[in-house]
Amino acid sequence: MHVVINAEIDALPQNANLISNGGNFYAHVLACVGYPIDALPVGALLAKQFELSGEWLVASPVYWEATHNDALMKASGADLHFSEKESEAWFIAFTEFVRVDGFETYFVDKHTWLLRCDEKPPIVSIPIHHALHQSMMPLLQSLDNTMYWQRFMTESQMFLSSHALNEQRNDFPINGIWLWGEGELHEQGKKPILAQTESLVRLAQILSKHSKRYEPSYRPTKDSLLLFDDLKDESLFQLQQQLKNKSVQWFWNNAVYQTRSKRWFARWRS
Repeated sequence: MHVVINAEIDALPQNANLISNGGNFYAHVLACVGYPIDALPVGALLAKQFELSGEWLVASPVYWEATHNDALMKASGADLHFSEKESEAWFIAFTEFVRVDGFETYFVDKHTWLLRCDEKPPIVSIPIHHALHQSMMPLLQSLDNTMYWQRFMTESQMFLSSHALNEQRNDFPINGIWLWGEGELHEQGKKPILAQTESLVRLAQILSKHSKRYEPSYRPTKDSLLLFDDLKDESLFQLQQQLKNKSVQWFWNNAVYQTRSKRWFARWRS
């Protein structure tokens, strides 16, 4: 069973097995319904979710750090520690910058911006969480044969790194954009998906014929996918109690971990 939450968790539960330090909510969702983890069409998913015409890429704000003859992406998503309001300010600045070249943008959430890429060279990228702490030169060189997207990211880096908004930050500067999420969606699958909100139900219906609103009284099957915009305090505790006899992978924006079935643990100890 998979539970995907578009939020950050303060602390891991006891006996949780940490798998990774998080990632993007929409990338997690696509991976959980069977898309390859290195080819996640988040742009197409969100374009359909928000009824956007054209082709779209995800534009993730990042912090780059130069090395002697290369660069490393050191932080993105939750590691940037910025609020929705600050992200919106950066998004407006980025939008004004790319509008000169005829690009359209769309704000999804503080970690997820979209860039319309109709009639641009095809791009071959990797999801943001897989690009972290990797040598950037090979990744940039493999984006496309025309060098168009390499130039775009370089120019964006120069613009953002010198922007006055960085003077207001007490953390990593925002000094770059990583483009990813290309590709096409498959036909609807059959995975059972339970979603917390109507917005997430609409997202789930793009991916599966078996999607409906989550209710605490439901008993999810072991192959179910549960989607939440947030889980706090009592709601989180209740869900943990409900699923304590199942093995579950939990996907937050800042942590991915697994909890084992209490029944499995009891059998292992006996």
